[in-house]
Amino acid sequence: VNGPFDADKLDYLLRDSHCAGVKYGIFDLERIVNTVVCISDGQDSYMGVDEDGFWAVEQLVLAKRYMNLQVYRHRIRLITDAMLVRAIEIAMEDNVSGVNEFYHFSDTKEFVQQFLKWDDESLVRAILAGSSSTSKEYIERLRSRRLLKEVYSKNIKDFIDALVINKISMFSLSKLREAEQKIAVVLSRQPGIQTLEPSFVVVDILNIDNPTFRPPGVEIRVNDILVRQRDGTIVQAPSVQGSMMGAATEEKEVFVNVYAAVDGMEKEERERVRREVEGEITEIFVKI
Repeated sequence: VNGPFDADKLDYLLRDSHCAGVKYGIFDLERIVNTVVCISDGQDSYMGVDEDGFWAVEQLVLAKRYMNLQVYRHRIRLITDAMLVRAIEIAMEDNVSGVNEFYHFSDTKEFVQQFLKWDDESLVRAILAGSSSTSKEYIERLRSRRLLKEVYSKNIKDFIDALVINKISMFSLSKLREAEQKIAVVLSRQPGIQTLEPSFVVVDILNIDNPTFRPPGVEIRVNDILVRQRDGTIVQAPSVQGSMMGAATEEKEVFVNVYAAVDGMEKEERERVRREVEGEITEIFVKI
């Protein structure tokens, strides 16, 4: 259920690949299942794989990496995620019936029964029925694909100063909101942009993790994948001759992204705005 190549990962990668209409998450599931072995070490035992099935497991690791790069990290997907999160946050601030209860876990049978009744559409209906105009507009924008646009993106390492990097990576919610207010003012001074409400500026401190740097239960820790070679010896996956698993790892990256409701602007004009405001927005993050 939970391990370096557990049932959850074997399931969702193929399902996400199919539902997204891409080929990046494809791997040989049957080969993995048929070559899984139990590796014993005294009283302990671990799930491993025979050498004959190792390449299918490597295919799984690479599939997860490619899905991260091409699907899970996709710019449009990140924007829609940020918009949905903001809509829910505002709905919770508005104390919308059902939404608050849905996002506050209670270890009761009643909570589980109510939780199972909810899906994407019921959440959307609740927000549209009871939220403020701001939360409703976020949902309506998502439905009509009037998305916020990326107006700023910077790898946190590019801030150079270690103290600034540490400060930004630990921004509190109040600091994020303060930054959004200041950025709204900066953007509103640009030709072609009407006065922006801070609630339609989203600062997203995005932690992008390679598949091998995920929290427990999500990451694929390649060193934890044990391979039983033909001579019976047990090795860690990256030690298998010819393996690309080591090359599939990379440092964790953190990006600072800003999305805003700059409607009606052509791509070239948005790029001009990005260039114009980059220095000012960077200064906001440094000084806030």
